[in-house]
Amino acid sequence: MEKIRNKLGFRQSIVVPSVGTSGGLCLLWTEEVAVRALSFSAHHIDAEVQVVGVFGKWRLTGFYGHPVTSERYKSWDLLSQLGRVSSLPWVCLGDFNEILAAHEKVGGVVRCDRQMQIFRDAVDSCGFKDLGFTGPKFTWWRNGPEDIRVRLDRVLATWEWCENFPHAAVHHLNPSKSDHLPILLSLGTGASRRPRRKSHFRFEEAWSTHEDCVKVVTEGWSQGSGSGAPEIAFDKIKSTRLALLPWSREHFGNTHREIQKIRAQLGALLDYPCSPQVMEDRKRLTALLDSLMAKDELFWRQRSRAIWLKAGDRNSKFFHHKASSRRKKNAILGLFDSDGRWHESERGLETTVIEYFRSLFQSSGNNNFDSFGDLVAGRVSPEMNQILLNEFTAEEVKHALFQMHPSKAPGPDGMSPFFFQKYWAVVGSEVTAAVLEFLQTGRLLPKFNFTHVALIPKVNDPKNMTQLRPISLCNVIYKIGAKVLANRLKLILDDVIGAHQSAFVPGRMISDNSIVAFEMLHHMHNRTHGKLGFQALKLDMSKAYDRVEWGFLETVMHRMGFAPRWIQLIMACVTTVTYSFLVNGTPVGFLSPQRGLRQGDPLSPYLFLLCAEVFSGLIVQAERQGQLHGLSISRGAPPVSHLFFADDSFLFTRATPEECQHLSNIFRSYELASGQQINLQKSCVSFSDNVDLPRQLELAQILGVRRVDKHEKYLGVPTFIGRSRKLCFTPLKERIWKKVQGWREKLLSFAGKEVLLKVVAQAIPIYQMSCFQIPKSLCDEIHQVMARYWWGGNDDTRKIHWVSWQRLCKPKREGGMGFRNLYAFNMALLAKQVWRIHHQPHSLLARVLKARYYKDCSILEAAEGNAPSYIWRSLCASRVVLARGSRWQIGDGRSVKIWGDRWVPKPPSFRISSAAVAGMEDGLVQELIDPVSHQWREEKIQDCFGPQDATCILRLPLSFRSPADRLVWHYERNGELTVRSAYEVARQFLFEEAGEGSSNLSLFHGVSTQVWSRLWRSGVPPKVKVFIWRVLLNILPTRARLRSKGIHGELGDCVLCGVREETLPHVMLECSFTASIWLNSPLRSDWIEWRSRDLKGWIDHVMSGGDSRKIEFLFMLLWNLWNERNTVVWTAKRRSPCEVVDGAVRLLHEFKGHQPTPRLPLSRAQAKWQKPPLGVIKINVDGAFNVHIGAGGGGIVARDSTGRFVAARACSFRHVSSPEHAEALALREALLFASELGSGPKMLEGDALGVVRSVQMGFEDRSPLSFLFSDCRVLLSQLEDISIGFVFRDANRAAHRLARLAITLPETSTWLQVPPAVVVDVLVEDVL
Repeated sequence: MEKIRNKLGFRQSIVVPSVGTSGGLCLLWTEEVAVRALSFSAHHIDAEVQVVGVFGKWRLTGFYGHPVTSERYKSWDLLSQLGRVSSLPWVCLGDFNEILAAHEKVGGVVRCDRQMQIFRDAVDSCGFKDLGFTGPKFTWWRNGPEDIRVRLDRVLATWEWCENFPHAAVHHLNPSKSDHLPILLSLGTGASRRPRRKSHFRFEEAWSTHEDCVKVVTEGWSQGSGSGAPEIAFDKIKSTRLALLPWSREHFGNTHREIQKIRAQLGALLDYPCSPQVMEDRKRLTALLDSLMAKDELFWRQRSRAIWLKAGDRNSKFFHHKASSRRKKNAILGLFDSDGRWHESERGLETTVIEYFRSLFQSSGNNNFDSFGDLVAGRVSPEMNQILLNEFTAEEVKHALFQMHPSKAPGPDGMSPFFFQKYWAVVGSEVTAAVLEFLQTGRLLPKFNFTHVALIPKVNDPKNMTQLRPISLCNVIYKIGAKVLANRLKLILDDVIGAHQSAFVPGRMISDNSIVAFEMLHHMHNRTHGKLGFQALKLDMSKAYDRVEWGFLETVMHRMGFAPRWIQLIMACVTTVTYSFLVNGTPVGFLSPQRGLRQGDPLSPYLFLLCAEVFSGLIVQAERQGQLHGLSISRGAPPVSHLFFADDSFLFTRATPEECQHLSNIFRSYELASGQQINLQKSCVSFSDNVDLPRQLELAQILGVRRVDKHEKYLGVPTFIGRSRKLCFTPLKERIWKKVQGWREKLLSFAGKEVLLKVVAQAIPIYQMSCFQIPKSLCDEIHQVMARYWWGGNDDTRKIHWVSWQRLCKPKREGGMGFRNLYAFNMALLAKQVWRIHHQPHSLLARVLKARYYKDCSILEAAEGNAPSYIWRSLCASRVVLARGSRWQIGDGRSVKIWGDRWVPKPPSFRISSAAVAGMEDGLVQELIDPVSHQWREEKIQDCFGPQDATCILRLPLSFRSPADRLVWHYERNGELTVRSAYEVARQFLFEEAGEGSSNLSLFHGVSTQVWSRLWRSGVPPKVKVFIWRVLLNILPTRARLRSKGIHGELGDCVLCGVREETLPHVMLECSFTASIWLNSPLRSDWIEWRSRDLKGWIDHVMSGGDSRKIEFLFMLLWNLWNERNTVVWTAKRRSPCEVVDGAVRLLHEFKGHQPTPRLPLSRAQAKWQKPPLGVIKINVDGAFNVHIGAGGGGIVARDSTGRFVAARACSFRHVSSPEHAEALALREALLFASELGSGPKMLEGDALGVVRSVQMGFEDRSPLSFLFSDCRVLLSQLEDISIGFVFRDANRAAHRLARLAITLPETSTWLQVPPAVVVDVLVEDVL
């Protein structure tokens, strides 16, 4: 090694000799580096390093994993041991002889997941993250009988090290004679190649926290002017921007520097003797520091794009780390141009980007679109055009704006959706006027359609333009107008877009196509015999959105039947765009395109669907002409020739040269007309098993694509599930581990980790769980990954799991954290699929599955059948959730058995509990309904059933139309299954299956559900809520609790007083230092009463009192007290009791100051009955309900335009379940009453807003009262010239009083001309 060291020019070294020809390690360094060896062995060299000219020391560990698999655990023990040696920033690199994920190996035996998991655990225990790489994917390969390639070598680092070296990069260099690739770790500490951004204006959300911001915005907005509404709005945005710039520099110029300055001043105060002035200065500086830190957190949150996590919980380090990582990932260091020349300079990058997009957006010049328009002709009816072009309203404009996430990136004007939403009261009228002028005239101000294009890398270290994804950042005002149009267009898409497209169409899901494709491929895989072979062709569209020809789009819309005015609006949005491109954050160039749709424009996905319909039409036309034949998976199944999801396409045809040639012709025709370009290099084809290999190769050559044995994935899900299902879905676990492994727990509070796990980590498997049943063992392993992240972090806890994951998955109202049990969640998602298939029998997915698996029954009764696919078995396994949460809603009773089916609203069985009557064992519910009156046969029901069952049945509403019975979901008000409620049913089922009884206990750890609910609704920071949750469960790491977990070490008595054992009640109530804090707080008297009693009892008592201020202060002071205890543990410094109390007050005040002001209910003047117009009869209706006797009443009063009484009716309803039930019955009776009053215009008014809106809806839901609402809609359609509306109770007093009377009446009563005495005074007062 001495000769090698000298030859390489290194001055010093540490050498671990080899053993024979194996092993051996060496660390070499030059004079610019100071190295101190810490430890070494045959498998590592650990050293402390300092580079000359670079601040700070750090650790470097060279590592060599044990080459023998059975001995490799020793390497991970060594790595974990090294992790506990020092707290310096740490980087570890070398040959670990192991991989972290299955995709890091190709060829050979599949790596055991248990081996990888042990390595992952070691990486987690050290707080490492993988630094990634550029260059070849694998670092070791073996050329033998089987080619094997593995990524064995890597660089791992702690987040502290990454912060010190933010520009560090790992490069896999080109191979040499060794079977390992050399790895270069570049620290990036010299003259960085990473370009600096030129800042441009963007509205910062942190500015809104300043009390003067609204004043600056108002003044700036008032200065704009112009000749028209769009010009005025544009000028006002510009003047507001100009007003904000100098103001923001003055107040937010360098928040970080101000924070450091104030911290230095606070540090200096520690050297001053204690005095009132010092105390006052400390309070003032601390308050200012808190305010600045809140602004800093909001600033970095906006930069990080971590919009799933709210600010206000002191996660600034996480946001900063996220923003830095995002900036590093998105940086473009160099690019090859179209001629293969490499560019790194700003000028070279700018030229490369502009020339690429100039070529991409250059129209092909083809104008021959007419021959394709007939394929989609006449799809848009005049009624649809009327829907599209109804008068645009200000409410639509506001709704479109508030549909946008406030933190989405702004356009060139720098104003994000947050700005417009926050200051809508200031800017709303001008913005609305500008948008409505465009929608009404079709004139779009080009300045509003100027767009920045962000270039997002698809790969690490992109080298050419095809590895960058262009995302358009449109101005918000343009996006509002486009979103209004998109919202209108979505209303008709289901009728315009064919069943073979599932993207972006309301009512359809991406999983529909995934499931159909899986069934097709499953059938092909099992097709081993027969003369007819089939092929599955997966197409890749190159830059699909960017190549759409505008003339093609316009022609398609014309032929579809869109109105000229609508086409004008759409084409104005598409054709007036101009671009600048963000290269490393700096706008460069100016380009007017000739074609293309923008990714980031709300309209683009829907317009692309219209264009893709032509492609679909070409395939369907070829099928009709017998040139192509789709694949049917069974007799009677619909032939499926193609499935589209945006630009992802799957085609299924017969495996013949003729059909391949026809497909090639279709591709060329579509490409020529639309501008699209199929990337044949990325497209591939597979074949059914009865097509021999030479024929497969021949057909693939005709198509010009690769032949594959099977397609790996379609729309993100596997297309083939082998024997090892766990192995197929292991990448899910790896993705989740990689995600949480990148979020060091030290960067986030518990509350931040909660949101991260729920919103990000637990969302990763949703899509695959919507199609497949994930093995329970894999779900448990994913739970372990998330549990380790949740509890990990602090050395003093040694990552103790204080509460089991099963307990954490309990709802918060039951004492858990509300994390998902992934197995139950999987069942709920699959149950949702079954529910959709059952209720949408005409969808392509339902027709395919029905033909294959359940021809003669419904999906709810279907058996698995022969050779079922794994998706079908997954769907069947989820039906237990439907069986436990659904029941029949009775229409005519012909489909439901009295004793055999679930139809009574009594969970969980939903069945009749009374013994079956002899001779009626197989009877149907229709036998209990009078066919003439359409009411329950009360006497028969009373005779056949017990009192409880009889009451339940008689309170079920019946329709006079006798509709068919239908399945409804019991646990949602609208009767539709939701994943949320299905999850609760599945969770309860798993709980009972495990033999643990009901999970819904009234007490958990001695705390009632009411206390848990009040805790999570309290107005304190989320991290404080989690802290109180830990207090109530007694899982804070006090020294007594640590000893109970088997951790002893040097644990003495109480940290604060040193006298008593440190238990939670002692720290929080009994300690002498704690006592002085409570005595100096507003809760002094409460503490005196409860100090010798139970802490949980005190919290329960305070929360039961309902005083929100006392509750919030108690929580904040407990949290601050625990923080004080921890400060003493780690720094041996403590504040005075008054400072602890003041700190709690200040933090609570700061948190409240950064919360949105709650909206107060609008006050209104007392409503009064109004006379109807001349010649109109006004009918007021109300329902009443008596919960004690289960009866209701309806009051109906009719008056003319003078207020004169016309008629009234009091309807008695004997069996009613709720106030809404009584209101619905009363409304139905009022409509019948209106028909009896003869012809002439009528107005009907009721004070039940929910009932009135349900009747006004144009569609029917599955709510318990939906049949009654449908009855009302039918009656409304039969009556001429009648309207229905809502009034407040004050204007409906006569009907209300009559309804109360009706409850006491034995039967319905009617009054004509002479009013009932009970309402006379009200009638008189109404006309005064």
